[in-house]
Amino acid sequence: MEISKLIDRKVIGTRIYTENYENYITYRMKRSPYLVKIPRIINSDISYLIGFVMGDGNITLIDRKISAFPRTKINIYNSSMSLLSRVNLTFKENFNISGKLWKKKDKNCYVLTFNNKILWSFFVNVIGLKPKKKKYLEVVRCVKKEDLFRYFLAGLMDTDGFFTSRTFGIMMNGTNEKFLREISYLSDKFYDIKFLKPVLSDIIVDGKTYNRVQINLSRHSVRDFVQQIPLKNEKWAGQDFHLK
Repeated sequence: MEISKLIDRKVIGTRIYTENYENYITYRMKRSPYLVKIPRIINSDISYLIGFVMGDGNITLIDRKISAFPRTKINIYNSSMSLLSRVNLTFKENFNISGKLWKKKDKNCYVLTFNNKILWSFFVNVIGLKPKKKKYLEVVRCVKKEDLFRYFLAGLMDTDGFFTSRTFGIMMNGTNEKFLREISYLSDKFYDIKFLKPVLSDIIVDGKTYNRVQINLSRHSVRDFVQQIPLKNEKWAGQDFHLK
């Protein structure tokens, strides 16, 4: 992992204070009370967070007229407050920073918000996640390892995964067919877990039509998937994974 890519002078500025330790580096911006810890090695927790952010996260960069530096934000949306609370704790344990957890008005949706530029730069410049809409996603290089990919996949499944009495899989924006094909390939390569070919479809939400793509687990791989992928979302609790 190239931590040297962390400091984006156009976003963060030049007044950064750092301290080096064996397993991590701490960063603090001028006039900021937050001391952010950036690990030198990607572990299982961070792999899970990468998948979670790619699934339910929204990374933004907004120019400001009153400042030379833009505003950064990471929003993570989910219907489960308890799951987002645990995710927030994972951020705190790994980066020494917590987000603000709040509920959207008149909607069954909670939001975990981070406004820290160091954390934003880590996910964008070091990990390689892209700001704005989640189109044409790619599996980032750092999680393409047998010991880490299962946690990345768990984070993605805990957000964009779905289960019915007939099928079990991941559904995303229609531009992400290639991304889901890579998920399928790596799941088979590392764990002998097999997905069926991607299925393209249209769905109508509030009168608008959206293109969607989904991959479903082979029925013969459901048991292996549940046993090998460390899912955390309580939406899986009580599910009968022996699909009929």
